[in-house]
Amino acid sequence: MYQADPVAAVRSITTHLSPTGVVVFQELDMTRIPICWPSIPLFEQCFHWARAANLQAGIHVDMGLNLYRTFLAANLTNVRLRMDNLVGAGPDFQGYRIIAESMRSILPTLEGSKIATTEEVGADTLERRLRAAVVSANALVIWSPIFGAWGFAPIPSKMQTQHAH
Repeated sequence: MYQADPVAAVRSITTHLSPTGVVVFQELDMTRIPICWPSIPLFEQCFHWARAANLQAGIHVDMGLNLYRTFLAANLTNVRLRMDNLVGAGPDFQGYRIIAESMRSILPTLEGSKIATTEEVGADTLERRLRAAVVSANALVIWSPIFGAWGFAPIPSKMQTQHAH
Protein backbone atom coordinates (compact mmCIF):
# COMPACT_ATOMS: atom_id res chain seq x y z
CA MET A 1 0.00 0.00 0.00
CA TYR A 2 3.01 2.28 0.44
CA GLN A 3 4.60 1.52 -2.94
CA ALA A 4 4.02 3.82 -5.90
CA ASP A 5 3.71 0.75 -8.15
CA PRO A 6 2.61 -2.29 -6.12
CA VAL A 7 2.84 -4.67 -9.09
CA ALA A 8 6.45 -3.65 -9.80
CA ALA A 9 7.26 -4.07 -6.09
CA VAL A 10 5.87 -7.62 -6.00
CA ARG A 11 7.57 -8.51 -9.30
CA SER A 12 10.86 -7.28 -7.82
CA ILE A 13 10.40 -9.62 -4.86
CA THR A 14 9.73 -12.58 -7.13
CA THR A 15 13.19 -12.25 -8.68
CA HIS A 16 14.62 -13.38 -5.33
CA LEU A 17 12.37 -16.42 -4.92
CA SER A 18 13.37 -20.03 -5.36
CA PRO A 19 11.14 -22.00 -7.76
CA THR A 20 8.97 -23.04 -4.79
CA GLY A 21 9.03 -19.61 -3.12
CA VAL A 22 5.96 -17.89 -1.70
CA VAL A 23 5.04 -14.19 -1.49
CA VAL A 24 2.75 -13.24 1.40
CA PHE A 25 1.25 -9.84 2.21
CA GLN A 26 -1.37 -8.43 4.54
CA GLU A 27 -2.96 -5.08 3.78
CA LEU A 28 -5.82 -3.00 5.13
CA ASP A 29 -8.85 -2.03 3.17
CA MET A 30 -9.09 1.57 4.32
CA THR A 31 -11.99 2.27 1.96
CA ARG A 32 -14.26 0.98 4.72
CA ILE A 33 -14.47 2.84 7.98
CA PRO A 34 -14.61 0.58 11.02
CA ILE A 35 -17.98 -0.22 12.45
CA CYS A 36 -18.67 0.90 15.99
CA TRP A 37 -21.84 -0.51 17.47
CA PRO A 38 -23.34 1.62 18.70
CA SER A 39 -21.70 4.39 16.72
CA ILE A 40 -18.71 6.11 18.36
CA PRO A 41 -18.22 9.36 16.40
CA LEU A 42 -14.70 10.05 17.76
CA PHE A 43 -13.43 6.61 16.73
CA GLU A 44 -14.99 6.92 13.28
CA GLN A 45 -13.64 10.49 12.86
CA CYS A 46 -10.09 9.25 13.50
CA PHE A 47 -10.43 6.75 10.66
CA HIS A 48 -11.84 9.41 8.33
CA TRP A 49 -8.85 11.62 9.14
CA ALA A 50 -6.40 8.74 8.66
CA ARG A 51 -7.89 7.76 5.32
CA ALA A 52 -7.81 11.37 4.09
CA ALA A 53 -4.16 11.75 5.19
CA ASN A 54 -3.19 8.48 3.52
CA LEU A 55 -4.90 9.50 0.28
CA GLN A 56 -3.10 12.85 0.47
CA ALA A 57 0.22 11.00 0.83
CA GLY A 58 -0.50 8.80 -2.21
CA ILE A 59 -1.01 5.61 -0.21
CA HIS A 60 -3.15 2.92 -1.81
CA VAL A 61 -5.96 2.82 0.77
CA ASP A 62 -7.66 0.07 -1.26
CA MET A 63 -4.61 -2.20 -1.37
CA GLY A 64 -6.33 -4.94 0.64
CA LEU A 65 -8.98 -5.19 -2.06
CA ASN A 66 -6.34 -5.12 -4.79
CA LEU A 67 -3.93 -7.74 -3.45
CA TYR A 68 -5.38 -10.51 -5.61
CA ARG A 69 -5.16 -8.46 -8.81
CA THR A 70 -1.68 -7.25 -7.87
CA PHE A 71 -0.44 -10.80 -7.33
CA LEU A 72 -1.93 -11.96 -10.64
CA ALA A 73 -0.38 -9.01 -12.49
CA ALA A 74 2.98 -9.93 -10.92
CA ASN A 75 2.54 -13.44 -12.38
CA LEU A 76 2.26 -15.24 -9.06
CA THR A 77 0.52 -18.59 -9.28
CA ASN A 78 -2.03 -20.40 -7.13
CA VAL A 79 -2.96 -17.16 -5.35
CA ARG A 80 -4.97 -17.65 -2.16
CA LEU A 81 -6.82 -15.08 -0.03
CA ARG A 82 -7.98 -14.51 3.50
CA MET A 83 -9.78 -11.67 5.26
CA ASP A 84 -9.63 -10.94 8.96
CA ASN A 85 -10.94 -8.21 11.21
CA LEU A 86 -9.63 -6.95 14.49
CA VAL A 87 -12.60 -6.77 16.86
CA GLY A 88 -12.50 -5.21 20.28
CA ALA A 89 -14.46 -3.85 23.18
CA GLY A 90 -14.02 -2.99 26.84
CA PRO A 91 -11.27 -1.15 28.67
CA ASP A 92 -8.37 -3.44 27.66
CA PHE A 93 -8.81 -3.26 23.87
CA GLN A 94 -5.45 -2.28 22.34
CA GLY A 95 -7.16 -0.48 19.45
CA TYR A 96 -7.41 2.73 21.47
CA ARG A 97 -3.62 2.94 21.77
CA ILE A 98 -3.10 1.92 18.14
CA ILE A 99 -5.40 4.68 16.88
CA ALA A 100 -3.96 7.31 19.22
CA GLU A 101 -0.36 6.54 18.21
CA SER A 102 -1.29 6.35 14.53
CA MET A 103 -2.94 9.75 14.73
CA ARG A 104 0.11 11.17 16.50
CA SER A 105 2.37 9.85 13.73
CA ILE A 106 0.31 11.41 10.93
CA LEU A 107 -0.29 14.76 12.64
CA PRO A 108 2.14 16.59 10.31
CA THR A 109 0.18 15.34 7.27
CA LEU A 110 -3.15 16.12 8.91
CA GLU A 111 -2.10 19.68 9.67
CA GLY A 112 -0.16 20.27 6.46
CA SER A 113 -3.11 19.11 4.37
CA LYS A 114 -5.58 21.03 6.55
CA ILE A 115 -7.47 17.81 7.30
CA ALA A 116 -7.39 18.32 11.08
CA THR A 117 -5.54 20.46 13.59
CA THR A 118 -3.49 19.31 16.56
CA GLU A 119 -6.23 20.65 18.80
CA GLU A 120 -8.98 18.71 16.99
CA VAL A 121 -7.02 15.46 17.24
CA GLY A 122 -5.89 15.99 20.83
CA ALA A 123 -3.31 13.21 20.55
CA ASP A 124 -2.22 13.49 24.19
CA THR A 125 -5.69 12.53 25.45
CA LEU A 126 -7.00 10.62 22.44
CA GLU A 127 -6.42 7.11 23.78
CA ARG A 128 -8.24 7.94 27.03
CA ARG A 129 -11.13 9.62 25.19
CA LEU A 130 -11.54 6.73 22.76
CA ARG A 131 -11.53 4.20 25.61
CA ALA A 132 -14.05 6.24 27.63
CA ALA A 133 -16.41 6.62 24.66
CA VAL A 134 -16.38 2.93 23.72
CA VAL A 135 -16.58 1.63 27.30
CA SER A 136 -19.37 4.01 28.37
CA ALA A 137 -21.48 2.89 25.38
CA ASN A 138 -20.64 -0.81 25.83
CA ALA A 139 -19.69 -0.57 22.17
CA LEU A 140 -18.09 -3.10 19.87
CA VAL A 141 -15.40 -1.94 17.45
CA ILE A 142 -14.86 -3.82 14.19
CA TRP A 143 -11.71 -2.57 12.46
CA SER A 144 -11.22 -2.10 8.72
CA PRO A 145 -10.83 -5.47 6.99
CA ILE A 146 -7.32 -6.88 6.75
CA PHE A 147 -6.72 -8.92 3.61
CA GLY A 148 -4.04 -11.55 3.32
CA ALA A 149 -2.82 -13.01 0.06
CA TRP A 150 -0.18 -15.52 -0.78
CA GLY A 151 1.00 -16.82 -4.10
CA PHE A 152 3.80 -18.93 -5.48
CA ALA A 153 6.77 -17.99 -7.61
CA PRO A 154 6.00 -17.43 -11.27
CA ILE A 155 6.52 -20.51 -13.43
CA PRO A 156 9.42 -19.79 -15.78
CA SER A 157 8.48 -19.80 -19.43
CA LYS A 158 10.22 -22.21 -21.82
CA MET A 159 12.01 -19.25 -23.39
CA GLN A 160 13.47 -18.15 -20.02
CA THR A 161 14.46 -21.74 -19.15
CA GLN A 162 16.24 -22.22 -22.51
CA HIS A 163 18.22 -18.98 -22.08
CA ALA A 164 19.29 -20.04 -18.60
CA HIS A 165 21.01 -23.17 -19.92
